Amino acid sequence: KLGGQFKPVDTFMSNDGIRRIKYRVDVPFVKNHVVRRAQEFLPLVVKNCERFRLNPRLVLALIYTESAFNPQAKSYADAYGLMQLIPRYGARDAYRFLFNQDKMVEPDYLYDPANNIEMGCAYFHILFYKEWDVENHQDKRRDLSICSYNWGPHNVRKKIYKRFDGDKISYDELYTLLTSRTPEETQHYLQRILSRLEYFDVFFEDHSN
Repeated sequence: KLGGQFKPVDTFMSNDGIRRIKYRVDVPFVKNHVVRRAQEFLPLVVKNCERFRLNPRLVLALIYTESAFNPQAKSYADAYGLMQLIPRYGARDAYRFLFNQDKMVEPDYLYDPANNIEMGCAYFHILFYKEWDVENHQDKRRDLSICSYNWGPHNVRKKIYKRFDGDKISYDELYTLLTSRTPEETQHYLQRILSRLEYFDVFFEDHSN
């Protein structure tokens, strides 16, 4: 049964010659629906963010953008689970980092939320702490890593970071490049994640970036 109220909005003549009434139904939207979905996975996110020194708000925003908190999500590119990991790329790098073995995991492994969040956070840790020589600028490192998660670190390094001296230019200059010289999907990906950080302030006392 649908919740909400039915409201008459118009009349029309049907094919059988009878004038009928067109109704609209307003279904109440669940407040904080994103927060409700995120809450199920919050303990796993916080645990792994502490382990891998990541901002949990950022990881939650990434999960929301990647899968809308659907642990069974699968993309056209064969990315799986909450953090949409591809077995032969990000998941493989994460597995090597975690277990010192070169292995491509099966989709069922990535559909498990605990495995997926562990590997997704491990992979983002690699991007955040090992890819960029910008130790003193957290926002630069964050944005480069977000774009790398979507477009691949090789592309970001070759076509943005090295080409435009990403370690020397200002944050504003780098952000402009990342939102103009990358594929449109990556541009929107970065913008969406940054805009969604505040959605998860409710979970944390510290609202710093």
